[in-house]
Amino acid sequence: MDPAAVSLRERLELMLSASLIADPVVDIIANATASTVSTAPTIVESLFRQATQPVQWNQSMQVAKQLLSLEPAKEYSPTTSSDPVAICVGPGTTIASFFKSAGLSSRCIIEVNDVDSIRSAANRLAARG
Repeated sequence: MDPAAVSLRERLELMLSASLIADPVVDIIANATASTVSTAPTIVESLFRQATQPVQWNQSMQVAKQLLSLEPAKEYSPTTSSDPVAICVGPGTTIASFFKSAGLSSRCIIEVNDVDSIRSAANRLAARG
């Protein structure tokens, strides 16, 4: 690992050691490995990898499509809790754009990139039941 990556990893470790990351209750796709992660330590390790190694967008989108089991033309109902939803977390709209370009309906995507969008996503999900 080059010195800049080592420094970044050390700073991330310091930040994340103070974070309250718990085992997830939903599927989380780690884009550095294109696989799902299911424990807090694995999430933390995935964040380190994402910051210091190439990501696998195409493979991650294939995993997302498998998890969502959606046909591109499937209609999404924001009030039906059985419809799957992809929550795209990160700055801007890049991640959601990858979902859309992979053929996933834009109606099943909730973008989260700031405090207001977190509140909005929480409200949308709560309304689903």
